[in-house]
Amino acid sequence: MSRILVIDEVWPLTGMVETYRDAYLADYAPAARRRGMTLEAVLLTPPLVLAEGGNRLTFVWSIPDASGFWPVRFADEDTKHAWWDRSAAMTHRQERTLHTDFAGDDHGHR
Repeated sequence: MSRILVIDEVWPLTGMVETYRDAYLADYAPAARRRGMTLEAVLLTPPLVLAEGGNRLTFVWSIPDASGFWPVRFADEDTKHAWWDRSAAMTHRQERTLHTDFAGDDHGHR
């Protein structure tokens, strides 16, 4: 099985885009790296900070393969829950999804 992508999408409260990004990178990211995750990208949608709010931040993480997923998933439960509780106070919405390549040998081309 190929690598697993962990996608964290958050919709920060108005005026909190940079604050949220900085807190995520300072408070959540170091522990995630220690658990074996690699931060691939930090994305902003739309591609500028909106003064009136409405931005979405997307943090794209990778885990090398399925065997690395379970240690990541069950490590540091208390630390992870504490972060997401603090995070909720800075956001309208938070969502995490997991993905893997499913294109097959022909990469989905027909």
